[in-house]
Amino acid sequence: MKFENTIPLSDALINNNYKIVDNPNQKYFELGLYNGSEVYIFKTNDRNLVIAVGASRYIIPKKVAKHIMVIRSEYPPL
Repeated sequence: MKFENTIPLSDALINNNYKIVDNPNQKYFELGLYNGSEVYIFKTNDRNLVIAVGASRYIIPKKVAKHIMVIRSEYPPL
């Protein structure tokens, strides 16, 4: 399925919600990063993202996040 306005998770802006539309990395499915899940961006730096998936918080390397495609969510930040 194609979505307009997709960006890599690594380019996501802080204090915003995003919906995952494509995650080719099976390892991160266990963290709840599967297609259709909502993530909130807490913090970014040169190497990592701090994100929320539901009530859980994770640090994701930007090297991994660049392969996870997202769209901006309609929902307000958590």
